[in-house]
Amino acid sequence: MKHYLRTPLPGLLVLIGAWQIVSGWNWAIRPTPSRIAGVEWMPANITTQHVGLLLLASGVITLIGGLLSRVRWLRSVATYAAIFVPLLVAAAFLGAAAESGNADRMQTVYSYATYSLAVLWVAIASSRSGRGGDDQ
Repeated sequence: MKHYLRTPLPGLLVLIGAWQIVSGWNWAIRPTPSRIAGVEWMPANITTQHVGLLLLASGVITLIGGLLSRVRWLRSVATYAAIFVPLLVAAAFLGAAAESGNADRMQTVYSYATYSLAVLWVAIASSRSGRGGDDQ
């Protein structure tokens, strides 16, 4: 069995990394009205392409960190990317929901935050059990 599938965290990082790559690619090349509304309220000139590139970069880091989880610093960077980048996207939609009063955007907040919380949960559980992704 591959070393990144022996414990939950590395395998989850691989899955989340793949999801971020696909999501980032879609954000960058398909600016839907919902995605545009999620970022247009911000004062900076942030576009869906910026969010897409952030997700894409985070996805590559997260995927590689999951596959090479024996490299402790890389696994740590991947874990932080998998937690914080989706939370940033969720925060953008939370701001959009507050700005517009459109509660429908909260579904997107929940969706992106759930990915982050799943990684956080597994990372905490793995660290407490002493199986943070190392081959033991």
